[in-house]
Amino acid sequence: MHESYVELLEDAVAYGGSDQQIAVIDAAIERGTPITFEEYKQAKQREMDCIAALGFRISAVHEEVVYGVREISYLFGGFKSEAEGDALLDGATACEETHALYIHLARQSTPTQEERDAARAERTPAFIECLREDGAHVADTASWEDLLTADHEHTRAPDDRMCFDRLGLIEVP
Repeated sequence: MHESYVELLEDAVAYGGSDQQIAVIDAAIERGTPITFEEYKQAKQREMDCIAALGFRISAVHEEVVYGVREISYLFGGFKSEAEGDALLDGATACEETHALYIHLARQSTPTQEERDAARAERTPAFIECLREDGAHVADTASWEDLLTADHEHTRAPDDRMCFDRLGLIEVP
């Protein structure tokens, strides 16, 4: 993590990343921990605010897990002519680069497979215990993917959150 974050910090400084974006990456390096989803979410909000300030409408904002990393995606649009659109799209790209690109890349660069395996191994016993308390039948040797499947497919009350959410495992890729 450390090496890739340092490189991204250097790029953010060299290519116009905002002070806020640089501070988030720098703080993660100082802490020795990955950038949190909340830090990423705030950067993406600044990005979307910047794009909206250009005159675009932001829509379809949602969170999804891509290759083990929770990301925020959205759509934007609303320009009237092709010439205007090209200029605004350049502005939207600048918004991304200024406010969230390097934080996004840092989140994608971590964790390594070894870090991912260690994080999962550390949280597996609590995950299994929660599932069993909910009445799911899972083996002590169940894989992480099997636990996710059991959590997703296990019948529960509509207002009961999945173990994955209750235990805060969303940050464990």
